[in-house]
Amino acid sequence: TFIAHVETQYGASVKTFRSDNAREYMCQSVDSFFQKKGIVHETSCSYTPPQNGVVERKNRQLLNMTWALLFQRHVPKRYWGDAVLTSAYLINRLPSHVLNGQTPYSMLPGSHEPFSLSPRVFGCVCFIHNHSPHIKKLDPRSIKGIFLGYSPTQKGYKCRDPSTGHAYVTKNVTFLEHASYFGENPLQGENSMSKEEYSQYSPSQEIQFTDFLDYRRESVGPSIEVLEQEKNGECSTGAEEECNRLFGQVYYRRR
Repeated sequence: TFIAHVETQYGASVKTFRSDNAREYMCQSVDSFFQKKGIVHETSCSYTPPQNGVVERKNRQLLNMTWALLFQRHVPKRYWGDAVLTSAYLINRLPSHVLNGQTPYSMLPGSHEPFSLSPRVFGCVCFIHNHSPHIKKLDPRSIKGIFLGYSPTQKGYKCRDPSTGHAYVTKNVTFLEHASYFGENPLQGENSMSKEEYSQYSPSQEIQFTDFLDYRRESVGPSIEVLEQEKNGECSTGAEEECNRLFGQVYYRRR
């Protein structure tokens, strides 16, 4: 499909196909297709990724951007396919220093405007405008969903309603790019405390700031009393022990 797309859309032909020794590339059907098209199939040596370094580096770039798209708005891993397609869409339309500041998309013959749609934050909250003719007067005029990229065949945004699983491709969307549909998760690898676990957490185990103020209010009195008695040479043993318990051993400079 990719080879036919290149031949039809760009008037180019694939002469050499380079890959690793993955099983899907080493089957009889692939060999027959390459022989029919006159394509030379080159493979790298086993466990030698540097021999196919260009492809490996591009895969790494795609993976890094996919991670960033998923983590930025806390998108679940089940949407990784949409994240990869969006990463490829953005990479092909961003300037590259290898191409002297040009975009990969602009290097293709017959290329048009890089961004036919304004780029949006992947995974953000979106409201899909409901223009159904069957909508009633008191029905909601939009559907809350998640933004999942750009359509390759339509001039619209790909959105989905996770509550129903329905997918939409439309240009009539309102975005909340600062908001995540799935909320904010804790640090990677950590689990947040559920409401049930929090309700079992006894308030008596927590240190309240008001309790600390009451404690200071009660403890300041004896300490002042001890200092006043010490000044007059009348410090009682009970007050001195109370002061030492609260503040540790107290030493006074000779006069």
